[in-house]
Amino acid sequence: TSNSRAASQIKFSTSGSGNMTYYVSGVAAGEWAISVSGTSYGTVTATEEGGLLVFKAPAGNVVISPAK
Repeated sequence: TSNSRAASQIKFSTSGSGNMTYYVSGVAAGEWAISVSGTSYGTVTATEEGGLLVFKAPAGNVVISPAK
């Protein structure tokens, strides 16, 4: 168990159809780039106090990376 937040790339897979709402917590504050199965779905911002990303995208291979 650690109190530090993720600051590097996060990868996971989801199944289903259509758009889904994702809630990813425990990330470092800042801009994060979202892609699913190789398609970009823009960037979202995590605040210092919340450390939460919320975005809509389809099911697939999700990659969340710090935006540079």
